[in-house]
Amino acid sequence: MSALVTCSECGRPVDAVKAWFHPGTGDTVCDSCHAAAHARHAALTAPEGLLR
Repeated sequence: MSALVTCSECGRPVDAVKAWFHPGTGDTVCDSCHAAAHARHAALTAPEGLLR
């Protein structure tokens, strides 16, 4: 069993080997929060034509 870390976004415990780490912010997030962050980013960048 690997170590558990806490998701920086939702606070849920997540297996450390499955967590996403963002080196720029130091955040560690679960899959759900990681996917949600990408969706928010896509929604913000799509109107400007930056997302292909």
